Amino acid sequence: MEPHFRNVVVGLDLSAAGSRAANEPLAPASRAALDVALRFARKGMKVHLLTAVEVDPLALAMLRRRRTRPGGAFARAHERLEALAAQVAATGCRVTTRAAPGRPADALLEDVRKNRRDLVVVGTRERGALARNLLGSTALTLLRRSPVAVFVARPSAWPAPPVVLAAIDLGDMAPRILSAAAKFSAAHGAELHVLHVVDFAAEDVLRTGAADAEFILEYRRQRRQNAETAVPALVAKALGKASAAKVHLVDGDVNAEIVAWAERVRADVVVTGSVVQSASGALFGLGRTAEAVLPALHTSLLVLKP
Repeated sequence: MEPHFRNVVVGLDLSAAGSRAANEPLAPASRAALDVALRFARKGMKVHLLTAVEVDPLALAMLRRRRTRPGGAFARAHERLEALAAQVAATGCRVTTRAAPGRPADALLEDVRKNRRDLVVVGTRERGALARNLLGSTALTLLRRSPVAVFVARPSAWPAPPVVLAAIDLGDMAPRILSAAAKFSAAHGAELHVLHVVDFAAEDVLRTGAADAEFILEYRRQRRQNAETAVPALVAKALGKASAAKVHLVDGDVNAEIVAWAERVRADVVVTGSVVQSASGALFGLGRTAEAVLPALHTSLLVLKP
């Protein structure tokens, strides 16, 4: 993993009653998030385990006015987190825990900003068309709003060796995506694939204008030719000419091709980039891509931020 990932927060869902008991197994999504933390843990890293306890704001305010701490759920969640922290601490990490009031995404975003985290890890069970409508989910909210990298872990066992797919465009984030994917691959003996999709973004606009068929064909030819030159050069510069990464240059819809190639190469982790949501609520470029592909992927997703 990238060297600067040294201060990580892991979001765990302990909302199910059994999940707060020290001897009960975690829900699959939370188990996946904790497994990622254990997989990346190393001596000296800071790992913060956080769970959100959603309490009616009115009840919480009334308890605070009476200077009464909301016990029960918070106390059980704290005990469970301490038991889980012992597993992470055994790796040599510095581990802290907190059971915070509020929605999971809000609690994680507040923690990221307040404690200057550089990676947030969460699990998710969502995939398929239905999940596209679940825009309030923790993972999707983090992809939109987190100022730091987000790792969305799927509940699945990673084989040995795993397969990593780095999805890049030709923007400023591409070298960093390649570097992170290469470091991840090297650390875990993974097979690395690099995917660039030539999407012919302006074709629809050209077709509605004065451009004839010959002009559009020339536009497609030149855009493809540019990618055939730029992508290998970018990969060689970021990873070295002797890199064993397998490069795939395809035409089509970016979102659909990322999902299709993740299935085709049997990827265990997809690495891509995103941007922080703008003040107007808009996402641009790979920001839209990361959000769009998450529900359809059957794999874990690491999204880097500028």
